[in-house]
Amino acid sequence: MAQSYYEQFKDLVKCSPLENRFYEKLIRNNFNGKRRYIVFKNITEELLNAISVIRINSEDEDINPSIVVNEKKGKITWRKNELDKKSVSYNLTPKEGERGIREFFHDITGEYAKNFMQDNENLEKYIEACCNLIFNYNDNIKEENLEKYSSAYIKYLYRNPDVGTVQTDYLDFLILLFDNLCQSLLKGEYLTYDIPKSSECRNYKRIDGEYNKIRKNNTEKRQDEAGDASNLTFDRFLTDTADFMTRKTDANLINSIILPIMDRSTDTGEKDEHPFNMYLNIDRMLYDYQVFNEKAKSYSEAKRLQHHFEEDDRYPVDYEKEYISCSRTLLAAPVAFANIMEYLFRLLLEMCLIDHNYIASDKNFKLLMKLHSLLSPAPDPSAENTTYRFPDLLESIKRNAPYINQSHVDNLKETIRLLKVKTDILLLKMWEKTYKNERMTYTARYGNATETETEELYKSEYPCFDIEKEVREQFAANYIDERFNDLLSKKISAREDKLGFEPYEKLFTRLICESQPDYRVLFAYLERIIEQPAHKISNRTYYNVYNYNNVIYLNFIHHFGKYGRYIKRLKTDIRGERNDGYLEDVEHFVKQDDGKEMLSCAFIIKHIKWLLDVLEDSFISKTTSKDSSYDTGFKYIRLAEILLKRFEKLIASIEADTYCMNYSSFFQDCFFCNELEKTKGTEKCKLKRISSEKITFSPEDKESKNVIFISSTWQPPVDLVNLKRRYSAFSSRIQLLTTDFYHKYYQHFITLQETNLKNIKENTERNLDEKVKSLTQEMKVQLTDNKRETVQILGIFAAFLAIATISMEKIGNIASLDTISLIFSICTCFGYFIILLQLITRNTNRMATTIIIGVLTGLLLYCTFSIRNGGQPVKEKQPEKSEAYLPSTTAYDKMLTLSNSHDIYAQTSERQSVQRNCQSYPDIHSNGRRQYRRIYKILFGAFILKTPYI
Repeated sequence: MAQSYYEQFKDLVKCSPLENRFYEKLIRNNFNGKRRYIVFKNITEELLNAISVIRINSEDEDINPSIVVNEKKGKITWRKNELDKKSVSYNLTPKEGERGIREFFHDITGEYAKNFMQDNENLEKYIEACCNLIFNYNDNIKEENLEKYSSAYIKYLYRNPDVGTVQTDYLDFLILLFDNLCQSLLKGEYLTYDIPKSSECRNYKRIDGEYNKIRKNNTEKRQDEAGDASNLTFDRFLTDTADFMTRKTDANLINSIILPIMDRSTDTGEKDEHPFNMYLNIDRMLYDYQVFNEKAKSYSEAKRLQHHFEEDDRYPVDYEKEYISCSRTLLAAPVAFANIMEYLFRLLLEMCLIDHNYIASDKNFKLLMKLHSLLSPAPDPSAENTTYRFPDLLESIKRNAPYINQSHVDNLKETIRLLKVKTDILLLKMWEKTYKNERMTYTARYGNATETETEELYKSEYPCFDIEKEVREQFAANYIDERFNDLLSKKISAREDKLGFEPYEKLFTRLICESQPDYRVLFAYLERIIEQPAHKISNRTYYNVYNYNNVIYLNFIHHFGKYGRYIKRLKTDIRGERNDGYLEDVEHFVKQDDGKEMLSCAFIIKHIKWLLDVLEDSFISKTTSKDSSYDTGFKYIRLAEILLKRFEKLIASIEADTYCMNYSSFFQDCFFCNELEKTKGTEKCKLKRISSEKITFSPEDKESKNVIFISSTWQPPVDLVNLKRRYSAFSSRIQLLTTDFYHKYYQHFITLQETNLKNIKENTERNLDEKVKSLTQEMKVQLTDNKRETVQILGIFAAFLAIATISMEKIGNIASLDTISLIFSICTCFGYFIILLQLITRNTNRMATTIIIGVLTGLLLYCTFSIRNGGQPVKEKQPEKSEAYLPSTTAYDKMLTLSNSHDIYAQTSERQSVQRNCQSYPDIHSNGRRQYRRIYKILFGAFILKTPYI
């Protein structure tokens, strides 16, 4: 693949228009055969001027001949003056032209220069040189001959400013330059190399500086030339002119030929109106091309970042005014055409950027429609808003500049037609995907206007046309249209094999259009088969193309496969049903991409829809739900809100023109040739893919001119209009469902709270009842224990009181040793009584209390018996007691009454029995021992009452 179009463009602009070689190129590039008439006219004019000067110097009368050249008939008509009725005609046809010219020059010189012409040999050389320049024009301007005749042609083509040959050649130069730039853009050459900076070519500042230097010395040089003309002789004129025509000179003709034309251009009073301003337009065009190249490269980077480009100050272009100037005035045509060329080239760059980053937005749709109108020829010159179409401007240039290279204009028209085809393909796909049934879209641009007002506003902004008629019907069945319709309808065409799709393209379409249960296998297979076409072009030969293909390859691997597997799983396996396990997988997948851009519109849209559908069907529509279900519902809401935020960032990226996720064909599969097909007498465009072997960028190859590079191929555009609507709809639906979910959750919470409060109340009442019962029972037990302890204390106290009473009554009748023993026993009993009180009233372990009481009781008994057995013997007989002992009996009865809680009858019986027993024992000591035994029994009974374990 040769990068020839842009190389030819650089070759055109690297020369300065203030150098002879620049005009040599202009002359070489123009093969218009009519230009020989310009040479003839200017040679004749020079000859007559020289004769006039010589005649004036010799004081002869001035001459005023009338010479008319009929280019269509190929004849010259000569009169001595305009009033002379006699005329002489000469034939300038190729067969008889040389003889006619010879006769013409002989007649002219014989009529006006016969008096001062001395040597006819010089005249013959002069006529021979003139015939060579005129009739061998096409041969002389070829590469090998032009160096010899370049000065002569520069002089005799541009000598007369009124003819407009310089402006014509400037126009031809701009047309050729614009054609090469457009062809370079049309072939995608910018992907094969870096666009050089304008400083590498001739720029406007350098040319303008050189021009001002030449213009500064213009007056002095003209005066010198006027002084030399006074010494002119006719023979010298013929000799010098013949030599000038037959050999190359190093004389700079810019000052004498070109500069006067520039001065005439600037005499109109317009600022910077000279044709060299075209280099200012070229500088800006190159800058635009560089910016475009950087943006296109940014779309071909593996790691995409947002790119910001500094825009230079733009001169506003009044397209209508420039169009009128270019089409009506040849003098102003170069400057006007340069402005139009810059303006149109900027639109074409925007169109190609849309091709690389294919987004259906109002801005892009408007630009494509505007470009379609500018690139389309007017179907009817009288139709509304069709006057300023670029193909019509080229036709007007052909009419107004007859000496321009017609083939260059026709080539540019063909290039414009191909650019229009590419524009229409992008416009048609965008229209069918987004705007086909969207009349409301046009109305929305202008607010709440009526239908009539909308139509007027729409037409005033850019020409209104019927896309269905003007665009759709001009295309025959073709590769791009077939595959694009397949992707829109999600149905594979039966003509797939006939259209020559690549294997990876077929599989890509299957994965999008069909539902396959084995989609995992197909994704893995796609990753294998795209590796070979992705690296078909070596990175050593075309590094930028290799990067372009590699990015598409990475998009297929890391984005289409990455997001596509989830989309297929959602469609094939989940099928819109609730699946909490899949929810966890998607949530984990989204968290892995946290901080990165979510680049799949389909992934976000389909999963938000699934989340909201599940939320509505499984959580909101159900009458009852478990508490755990509400926790899961919150997860669905949270993930939907996260995806909605990613969706918002994605839309912002698309609007900022930084989104580019190209899943289309590789570089070598994006080239198409445009064939015309006649259908019912109407020519239609048919795009046919060409193989990579036939791709050439050579301007000499006629077939290469018909090649179009379409990056988006059959890929549908990213529908920004629809994405914004979906975002708005999703945002509203999420808010609505979230409100409904929280409302239901609140109702559930209120119901749950009421149920919980009721249960708590019931549990509290039940626990309170149980507690009351437990406390009542515990109080009963405690009262019983207290009663038992009280009885024990009273019993013990009564027993000790009885002992103390008896002992005090008998202490005087007892021997001293017995008295001491008795006192000791009484004291010991009182100590024991105090210990028992302490143990009974203390909250201690019952078992420990029982053991302590048992041990103390045993010690008390042991001490008592030891003391009793160690005392004096008891007297054998004591006197009987009188009734004085009855009080003790009464006290003892009280003790028995308190201790055993008998009723009154039992107490009376017991007292009577005790009285009888006391009367039956005459020995006081025996009776005392018995009473002690009973006291110990009572004490031991009290101990037994205190200890329930025994």
